[in-house]
Amino acid sequence: MALNRRQFILSTIAAAASGRAAAQDFPTRSISVVVGAAPGGPNDIVARLVSEQLAQQLGAPVVIENKPGASGFIAATDIKGAPPDGYRLLFAYTGLMAINPWLFKSLPYDPIADFAPLSLVAKVPQVLLVRPQLGVRTVAELRDWLRQHPNEAAYGSAGIGTPLHIAGELFLSKAGLRAVHIPYKGSSPAYSELLSGRIHFLFDGVPGVLPYIKSGKFVPLAVTGKVPLAQLPNVPTLADAGLEGADVESWFGFAAPAAVPLAVRRKLTDALIQAVQTRQLRTRLEELGVQPWGTTGEEMAAFVASEQKRWHQLVNNAGVHPE
Repeated sequence: MALNRRQFILSTIAAAASGRAAAQDFPTRSISVVVGAAPGGPNDIVARLVSEQLAQQLGAPVVIENKPGASGFIAATDIKGAPPDGYRLLFAYTGLMAINPWLFKSLPYDPIADFAPLSLVAKVPQVLLVRPQLGVRTVAELRDWLRQHPNEAAYGSAGIGTPLHIAGELFLSKAGLRAVHIPYKGSSPAYSELLSGRIHFLFDGVPGVLPYIKSGKFVPLAVTGKVPLAQLPNVPTLADAGLEGADVESWFGFAAPAAVPLAVRRKLTDALIQAVQTRQLRTRLEELGVQPWGTTGEEMAAFVASEQKRWHQLVNNAGVHPE
């Protein structure tokens, strides 16, 4: 028994030493960040901006790999099965980590057990959007339109289980209305469908839709945060527009395969925090209506656990049932 205990202690010390040695040299090649969304949406935009600054902090290229579809399952399973060396990371976000467990009876990944949280980097409210041709300019007018068109109304999202999906269901639930949900493989395809008129409204994060709003292609009716956005000063919150309890926000972070050595994870965490603290990145994110963050891995783990409980209640309130 004593020998086994001694062997365990020695192996633990050896593993820790090996991890520290790996961290000293890390990284020696490019790092890939897998994003479970199509290019052009809020997830992709934030991932790219942070990764650009992360590359400068680490002194190595950081490459984005977009793997949209299946509610983030493709991206999550990719990183779940990746070598635990820190060279393949997951761009973690609300739907993937906190909502999917309540929308699907079984998941091909465990948001807590399969990943090592590194840092939360940003959070962002959503905007309720329509196209100008719909002829509505306020939440009240959209509610009236939906009441008048119960059999044809449809809304889109970046996929089942995204905060955009739940925001849409919460909106309909609070307003006592109905519309068909059409999920897409990311935000960009949903933008195209809103522009074409196939769907009639859409919730999405501020970074992806600001150019469409500024060009007049989308009309913003409300934001889901607790306060109006500086970038959209004349757009009310949903609460101010008469819908309490729908003030949901999206958040973004980075995670690694669970078995990545602690020393490597800490190096990545430190680099991410430093990246978010740079004036260049903070200014760019704030211009897009994104609030920079920057947490430790331990803080991210605690936050994700609390968010899972919160979103369980929101999913129930929205009346969405597991598939």
